[in-house]
Amino acid sequence: MKSVWFYIYNIIALPLLKIGLYFLSLFDKKIRTGIKGRMRLFENLILNLTDLDRSKKLIWIHSSSLGEFEQAKPIIEQIKRNIDINIL
Repeated sequence: MKSVWFYIYNIIALPLLKIGLYFLSLFDKKIRTGIKGRMRLFENLILNLTDLDRSKKLIWIHSSSLGEFEQAKPIIEQIKRNIDINIL
């Protein structure tokens, strides 16, 4: 049996959080931009995946912050030089 906290979180907390973020996005451009970016996230991912050459190996590089992305840039550039690899 699922605990009461599971239902409180999924039925009350998450919807309230979503409503709160949409309300705050009316006043904060950064929140509004973040919401718009997340709405198109999976559409862009699907488009990028369909354009890949399936005969090549795929390397998926994930960075959770801008700092991590900046540190990964030299590695990405080195991998891009190899024409037999797709980078996502």
